[in-house]
Amino acid sequence: GDVDVGQASMESLVKRLESVCARLEGVGGAPQGVGVAAAPQQGTSGGSGGGAAGGASVEGFQALIDTKVNKLVSTASAIGEADLVKTTGFLKTAFDEEAKIIACVSSCKKPDMQPLQSLLKP
Repeated sequence: GDVDVGQASMESLVKRLESVCARLEGVGGAPQGVGVAAAPQQGTSGGSGGGAAGGASVEGFQALIDTKVNKLVSTASAIGEADLVKTTGFLKTAFDEEAKIIACVSSCKKPDMQPLQSLLKP
């Protein structure tokens, strides 16, 4: 049914992405060291999610997009292969949406852990 089609589509997408990565590495345009380490996750510790720590998370993730993701998109565009441009466009959209989530989460107050712990008791 639909699960088989979805899984087949996902496997096909993964193969296409691996192919794109191989082509980018061959061209020498693949960004080096792309990873979440470039986006500080300071907003997840401490009392409230807002303030300087939350802003640092948002700014760090945006810096990742501005440096690594945008470079990948522009390199794909320079190569000009339609599937590559389309796929990196999807990737850019995903990162932009994740940035919105990080901005939202960074403005949230960290919940009091005591009531949460009591809810988890057997």
